[in-house]
Amino acid sequence: MGKEGLVAGKDYYAVLGVDKKASEEEIKKKFRKLARKYHPDMNPDNAAAEKKFKEISEAYEVLSDAKKRKEYDAYGETFQQPGGGFHSHPGAGSYGSDLNDLFGGRTAGGRSRTFTSGGNPSDIFSDLFSGSAGYQQQVRPRKGENISYAVEISFAEAVLGTELRLQINHRKVMVRIPPGTNNNSKLRVKGKGQPGVHGGSAGDLLLQVKVQPDETFTVKGHNLHCKVTVPLTTAILGGRVDVPTFDGKAVLNLPPGTQPGQRFRLQAKGVKKNKTENYGDEIIEIVVNIPKKLTPDAEKLVEQLDAIISTP
Repeated sequence: MGKEGLVAGKDYYAVLGVDKKASEEEIKKKFRKLARKYHPDMNPDNAAAEKKFKEISEAYEVLSDAKKRKEYDAYGETFQQPGGGFHSHPGAGSYGSDLNDLFGGRTAGGRSRTFTSGGNPSDIFSDLFSGSAGYQQQVRPRKGENISYAVEISFAEAVLGTELRLQINHRKVMVRIPPGTNNNSKLRVKGKGQPGVHGGSAGDLLLQVKVQPDETFTVKGHNLHCKVTVPLTTAILGGRVDVPTFDGKAVLNLPPGTQPGQRFRLQAKGVKKNKTENYGDEIIEIVVNIPKKLTPDAEKLVEQLDAIISTP
C-alpha cells in the first residue's frame, strides 16, 4: 500500500486530532492539551478517561518519533506487528516508553527521569502541568480531616490513666488517656484522623472525655478534692479525724478551733503527674456538723459554754 492512506486500524492522527501534515511541535502541543484533560489524576475512577489517555499516549509515542511516524504513514498500524515493519518497544500503548522525550528525559536540574506506568504520575507530570493551577491544586499534598469523638471513662480511669481501643470509621484506634484527666477534657491524638490526600499527613483525632462522677472525690488538675464532716466538738477542741484517700484512709490531726470550710492538704495523695514519679495532693475541706436539735441538758451545756466564751 502506498503512503497516501492508512490501512484499517487505529488512526493516530485522528486520535490526537491533528492533520497528517502536522509538525512535531503541533503534535506535541496537541498531546499536552489532551494529556491534561484525560490524565488519570484529573479523572479519578474514570475508566473511559483512562482508556482515552492510553490511546493518545500510544498515538503520541508513534507520531513523535520520526522513524516510527514514517513507517506508520507507510504501513499503518501493522508496522508494529510481526512482519509489518518497525517493532515497537514492549509496553507501547500503556503510556509508552517514548513519552520520556516529553515528560522525562532531563529535568530542569539535569536529572534523568524515566516515564513508566509504574511511576508516580503526580511526579512524572509535574513539569507538564506546572502551568495549570487546577492540576496543582488537585495534586498538592493535603492533610486529612480531623475527627471529633466523645468517650466516657470511669473516675478511677481518669485518676490512674488508661488505654482505650476505639472503633472509628471502621478502623481500630488505640488511644492513651493520661492520669489526672478532668471531666470534659479535650485530647488531641496526632495522625489518627482521616488519611491525607496526595501524600499529605493524616488528620488528628480530637477526643472529648467525659468522666463519670465519684461520690467522694473530684479532680482538679493533679489534686484530689474531698469534703470531710466532723462533729462540732471536734472542730472546737481539735482531734484526730479519719479521712478517705484514693487508695485507702489516712489520719488528719485537726487543730482546736477548726473553722467550717477550712482546708487541709495531704501531700502526695493526689493524682500521679504525667511522665513523672510525683503525685499531686489531696485537698480536704472541713464541714462542721451542727446539731439541728438539742436535748434540754445539751442546751444548758451550750448556754454555759457560751457564757464562758463570751466573758471578757
